[in-house]
Amino acid sequence: MKKLAAILLAFSVLLSLSACGQAGGQAAPTESPVLTTAEPTPSAVINGEMPDDEYDRAIWYGFIDPELASDGDRTVTWGEYCAMIGAMLYAVDEALGDEWQELAALALTSDESMLREQGCFALYRAADLMGEALNDGGIRGFSTNPHLLPSNDGTLPYSYDYTEFTGEDNGEWVYSEPYEGLFGEMDYLTAAVMFCQFRMSLCSFETLYDTQGDITAPLTVEEAALSVLRLYELTYEPVQEFWLSRLETMDAEMAGLGEPEEVTQLREQILSSETSLVKSDTLIPGQTYTGTAYYVSEANGDDSNDGLSPETAWAALDRVNDAPLSRGDAVFFERGGTYRGNLYLYNPDGYITLSAYGEGPKPVLTSAEECASGADKWSLWYDEDGVKIWKYYKDCLDCGLIVFDDSEAGYKVLADWSGTEWVNEDGTPFDIAASLTENLDFFSDDGGKYGGATTFSVDGENPDAVQYGPLYLRCDEGNPGELYDCIEICDMTVTEMNDGGYEGTVIMGLYGTVCDNLSIKYFPMGGLCPGPNEDCVVQNCEIAWGGGCVQYVEDGRVAGQMGDAINGIGSRNSSINGNYIHDVRSSALIIESYQDLQVSDVSFSGNLIERVGNGVNINDNGSTGFENAVFSDNVFYLVGASWPLEQDVRSGRMFSGEWLACFRIRDPYEYTNCEISGNSMYYPLQFFYYCDVPLPSMSDNLYVPSRYTLNFADIRYDAEIGPYIPVSLDEAGDTIRDLFGDSSSVIRH
Repeated sequence: MKKLAAILLAFSVLLSLSACGQAGGQAAPTESPVLTTAEPTPSAVINGEMPDDEYDRAIWYGFIDPELASDGDRTVTWGEYCAMIGAMLYAVDEALGDEWQELAALALTSDESMLREQGCFALYRAADLMGEALNDGGIRGFSTNPHLLPSNDGTLPYSYDYTEFTGEDNGEWVYSEPYEGLFGEMDYLTAAVMFCQFRMSLCSFETLYDTQGDITAPLTVEEAALSVLRLYELTYEPVQEFWLSRLETMDAEMAGLGEPEEVTQLREQILSSETSLVKSDTLIPGQTYTGTAYYVSEANGDDSNDGLSPETAWAALDRVNDAPLSRGDAVFFERGGTYRGNLYLYNPDGYITLSAYGEGPKPVLTSAEECASGADKWSLWYDEDGVKIWKYYKDCLDCGLIVFDDSEAGYKVLADWSGTEWVNEDGTPFDIAASLTENLDFFSDDGGKYGGATTFSVDGENPDAVQYGPLYLRCDEGNPGELYDCIEICDMTVTEMNDGGYEGTVIMGLYGTVCDNLSIKYFPMGGLCPGPNEDCVVQNCEIAWGGGCVQYVEDGRVAGQMGDAINGIGSRNSSINGNYIHDVRSSALIIESYQDLQVSDVSFSGNLIERVGNGVNINDNGSTGFENAVFSDNVFYLVGASWPLEQDVRSGRMFSGEWLACFRIRDPYEYTNCEISGNSMYYPLQFFYYCDVPLPSMSDNLYVPSRYTLNFADIRYDAEIGPYIPVSLDEAGDTIRDLFGDSSSVIRH
């Protein structure tokens, strides 16, 4: 209410200025501004839902009076513009509004008309005041199209006329005082123009000013109001409010669009696929095995058996880990069963096949230790004003995700670790009860397990590197163990494998690993990482519900969250075809060269990717390039939507620059005989996010945006600089044709 009153207070000044402005450029009386004395007058535009339209939103926030807004094409005055800025600053912080009154005292009483350059100058003065209030933490708030960069050699036609703002005795300071702007030392005005041209709203992704035209052209009322709104939408609170408002309606509206038939058919096809692997004298990964077949059954197995037949099957994943598997061997899991733990296929000869036998749904392999339903597994820890927080009966090591009845994910609340206690991002003490603000929010109190450490000593030489702690879940309706048939706790584990460390990946393998007809679920970090990926095959699998474990930097601050379905480092002669990958925190596939491990002869085709953070995440860590890599005939559905987006929005991570997209291409490479073709992409947050690198050839892709699709693409024109430029949906056709070199793809709205 205090913030609203401040907005309305500044709003009343704008009304008075609008009423007294006169044609002909006559100056208004230079009496003291009335920002601190005017009575706020409630306005109907403050009420109601947040509008999607930017100009309406500027009115809704109270930055511009509706009557003034109706005259958007006329030139704005210094007084009107600075009153808009003042209203915005009061919305950010009352103290900033007070500072602005003093700084802009002359301008607030002026009815002199403004030029665009003067608008940039005034807005940048406001940005100077805002300082840390701005979101400066990531690349996504910048734009760096090199074709739009103004020169700072003094040749631009700046008027340098700011007497209405600074006073006659201070009008020349922009000449003589160099300023360290975003792109180096320059005079203040050039820094201001560049700032206004390169920074962009984190809601609309429009730059503060369109300065491609005449920099000395008149500044319109509409341009002025939009610039103020966009600067406001470079602060966390309004950006978060905007995106949370979208999340409230997104899932329902997406459901209302109806699921594309292509999605439904492909999902059914993959989930109902049968095992076709056979024994042969010739080893063909994904088609044949040549060695011994072993069997594992949850319902009928016993680890004391020999595992050589369905009748003498083993029971658990650990028994498979202990088996002396050899090159060409196969392990078959009985359908309908659930197999818990982590599977390590580290035999030096590699080439182990994992598949299914029997009837029914695909066997589930999961790192989740148990189904956490049952009233005895949860105790009431907090109960006040209808808020109920429950504590899990045993400690966890970084629970990344909680899944309820295989259909809903809880939201993970994040905190930084000071070394001795949990703290909020601003360093204040973290309050668990106060931070679990929504039903099914949870917090994994592991005492800052990482804190910069990534390994532990099995013999206890470094016991502080691993710390388990309580798991808290808000569930207002009652004991979650009674409300849900099954609750899967996706937390990290400690392992002695690989010299000791943390593990959150279900299947770890080496050369020639084959995963066929498996359901790999409920993991905090990764579904499967089949090693260097030479001759590896992943086919007919479901990989779902994973990710969320936390990455910390050395001082204990949260750097981000992990969680990929398939991590394919240095893939060679491998195929990932015909899989259903859904509800994964980060990427369906992250594929990257590393050092001398080049990506070559890889197929990623015929997969259904649904409700994940990113679709395909392509990265070149070793600058070895990609050769004969094909990404074709996949169906992407709701990529970047649903709970992965909620995790980004509520945690604030989405404001640091890592935007969600169907294809995310991050670093420079060379592509030889690579293609992205025949893919269907329905209703994503964004289609592409990539550096300006030589692209794979593109053809025959289908792009279907929704009203929640932000942009067609984010393009980084210079990998050294970093910032990305949004390509709007209106520009998509030109981008596909001119940049992608693709005349066969289709955009269907």
